[in-house]
This record gives sequence, C-alpha cells and structure tokens, in this order.
Amino acid sequence: MGLIVVIQSGAAFLEKEAEVASERYGDKFEGAVESLKKWTDAYVALIMTSAIVAVMTVITMIIGAGSIVYILGFGLLTVLVTLAGVWLIYSAAPRETKVHSLPIRSKEQNIARMLFKICVPLAFVLSIGTFALGMPLGISVFIAGACIFPFGLVSMINDIKIDKYESDIGGFLRSLGGVTQATNITVNEALTRSDFRSMVSLKDSATLLYTRLQAGIEPKLCWERFVAETGSELVSRSVRIFMDSISIGGEAERVGRDASFFALKIALLRMKRGTIATGFTWLAGIMHIVLVVLVLFIFQTIEQFSGLVQGIIPTDAAVPGSPGFGIFQPDSGQLGLLQFMVIGISMVLSIANATAVYATGGGHYYKLFFYLAITLIITGIALLVVPIVVTLMFNMM
Repeated sequence: MGLIVVIQSGAAFLEKEAEVASERYGDKFEGAVESLKKWTDAYVALIMTSAIVAVMTVITMIIGAGSIVYILGFGLLTVLVTLAGVWLIYSAAPRETKVHSLPIRSKEQNIARMLFKICVPLAFVLSIGTFALGMPLGISVFIAGACIFPFGLVSMINDIKIDKYESDIGGFLRSLGGVTQATNITVNEALTRSDFRSMVSLKDSATLLYTRLQAGIEPKLCWERFVAETGSELVSRSVRIFMDSISIGGEAERVGRDASFFALKIALLRMKRGTIATGFTWLAGIMHIVLVVLVLFIFQTIEQFSGLVQGIIPTDAAVPGSPGFGIFQPDSGQLGLLQFMVIGISMVLSIANATAVYATGGGHYYKLFFYLAITLIITGIALLVVPIVVTLMFNMM
C-alpha cells in the first residue's frame, strides 16, 4: 500500500514539473517571438538608413567634395549597418530544431540533398564562366540564382509539409490512444481500427505504416520509418513520448492526450512565429526590389549625365575660372568607384535580406538558398533592366 502511495506521489510530482516546464518553455518562446517582431521592424529602419547613406554618398561625389577614403568609408558603413541588422534578427530569433537528423529522411529532403550537390557547383561554374566571357554581370547573378532555386524550392515544399504534419500529429496520437484505451488492445491493433481519412496530411504515411505492420515487419522499425519519413523533429519526439510511455505501462488515453498536448503547443507557437515571418518575408522582398532598383537607377542616371557633361568639357585645355565638375570630370575615377560601391551594396542586400528572412522563419538551412535564389534573381534582372530603362529615358528627352 505504501509503495502505491509513493508511486502516485511521484507521478503527481512529475506531472506538475512537466506543466511547469511547458509553461516556462512557452513563455520563453513567446517572449522571443515578440522580440523578433520588434527587431524585424528595426531591420527595415536600418536598411532604409543604408539607402539614405548611399544617396548621401552619391550627392557628395556629384559636388566633388568626397575623397576616395571618404566614399569607401560610406560604402563600408552601409555594409556594416546591413549586416548588423541581420545579426540582430538572428540573435532575437527562437532557437529550435524543426527537421530531424535521423539517417532516414523524407523524400523531399533526399531530393534537396541530391540537388544541392549538383546545383551549387553548377551555379558557381556558370556564373564565373559567363562573367569571364564578358557577359553582363546581371546575367551571371541571374544564372547563380536560377541554379540554386530548384533545391531551395524542394526544401520549402518539405517545410510546408512538415508544418502540416506537426498540426495533425496531435490529433492522430490522441485518437490512437483513445481507441487503444477504449477497446483494451495494443496500439498496433488500434491502428487497424482507425479512420485514415480523418488524418489529413498524415493519411498516406499512416496508411503505409498500417501496410508495413500488416506485412509482419517488426513494429518498432515500422514506427521509426513512419517518423523518419515525415522529416519532422516534433513528430519524432511526440511519437517517441507516446510509444515509450505506453511500453512502460502508461494509460494509453492519458499518454495520447499528453503527447497530443505537447505537439499542439509547439505547433501553435511555431504558427505565431510563422505569422511574423510571412509578413516580414513580403516586406523584405518588396523592400529589396525598391532599394536595388533605386541604387542602380541613381548610378545609371549619374553615368548618363556624366557622358553628357564630358561631351561638352574641353579635353585639350582647361577653362579658366570654370567650376569643378566632381564626378563628371573626365578621368576622375570616381564613376568607377561608384559603380563598384553600387554593385557591392546590391549583392550585400541580396545576401542580407535572404538571411534575415530565413532567420525570422527558421527551418532547415536549405531554405536560406530559396530566399537567396529569389533575391539574386531580382538583383540580376535589375542589373539588366534598369540600364535599358534609363537609356530609353535619356533618348526620349
């Protein structure tokens, strides 16, 4: 009798500790999400500051008041401010593992892993090769983005599937535990009496699990395969909690309820983070387009004006008492420096914005290449299109 009381007291203590740990984790995660929301707003302000610095640099070069060190200092400041914004978002983002590290992976993970080994070297070779052949830089940047896009897209599809699995695993375990408890049968037998149509995203995986069990394969291997093929760390932990607790004598209905609560809580917390990430993704994408087009448009406009001014400046003799033309002076070297700075800022923005969006949403690091591919493609198109548009504008004047 005394042993039963001790066991019940220990169970109550562990249950209370589990609730405390759950609340502590939830509060910590929600606090990190709120902080992340504020830092994404701060990142937008920092990026706009970088654009203002770039415009100030151009104005300084136009009036001829800036030295090379001064101009390079402004360019370096722009890069440092942008990188500081990315670091702040990365530091504020919640730390969590979304994709498991088991030897067996989901179909999308295997495809992405295979494409990664092909696309990254291909992007490097083609982008360097086209640039070495004298093609426009925009083509090289566009090709680099297009090459890494496929495996990034596959990773995004896998991430969306994982989100669906995490939303449905709680209901699956809860119903499985309820059927097991109500009919007084094993979990594997309860699976044969489950309605697979109600499992939504887990329907195909659960059907395959059922087929393997019916084929006589060892149940432990079947469940491990079921978990591994989802690719989700949350599914892995939830199923492990459920199966291990039942194997040591836990009540199936209660175990299913607790495992379901764990999965649901984590899934809801990630949905809150996903809401912030979705809004910031669109904002960062639009902001990237505007800023890259802006800095390239300013440079191309200055380049066109420089050609017009240099066409009317005497080349054989200086005009006494004439004012300086700053960046428009022939052989000043500042125009080439400005071009270097503008291209550098555009590439830094491409990498920084992609990294900031990835850090906000989290997930497998292959997702970073999806966002990087989009920003590189946008930058490549801008490098090709903006000069044509500016030239047409000047020809129409």
